[in-house]
Amino acid sequence: AGSIHDRGLMYRLLVVGLDEENCRAFIETHNRDWKKNYQLANLTPAYVRGGMIYYVLIDGERRFRSMRDILHVNKIPCSVAYNIPFREAIKLQFQANLHVEVPPDEEAQALNYVWPLIKALEPGHTLEQFARDFGRSQERVRRALRFCRLPQDIQDAITETKETKSRKTKYALVCELMRAYEAISFGEDQLRGRATNILY
Repeated sequence: AGSIHDRGLMYRLLVVGLDEENCRAFIETHNRDWKKNYQLANLTPAYVRGGMIYYVLIDGERRFRSMRDILHVNKIPCSVAYNIPFREAIKLQFQANLHVEVPPDEEAQALNYVWPLIKALEPGHTLEQFARDFGRSQERVRRALRFCRLPQDIQDAITETKETKSRKTKYALVCELMRAYEAISFGEDQLRGRATNILY
């Protein structure tokens, strides 16, 4: 809130305006994947361009809460995308969450979550298209998915690494280790042993 107060809102909030069918599908998908229980009745539609539109905040919840609850701003600039398919709204939501740099293991977990979701919604969607959706190379996405196939305790050890450079280096090394493990099929005990040498 302090930075917004000092410099103003640097990035507009992103809102999508959905018709009832797409909004209902968006909410159902969001509830299923995030274990929530939102209802269409929780939203108040507006009559826009000859139809009822439901507005959903896709990016900027923290900025919205800071301006509304702390700075008491009543009018907040936002960009609105109207009448897009709910699949595109889901993509926008994740693109918004990945537009700033995050630790590679956290990015990997986000991509690993959304890839099967998009694939289920659009079976013909390729990994190349998916990578392009999020402005990533195919190899970067493959590495992310590979990281998430590592045993959970190895993933957790990367996440618990505090120093940024070391975290990135260890992430890259365990991803290459997983590549070798899948190509050569050495035992999991060897995988864990070699990961221990990287991590500690």
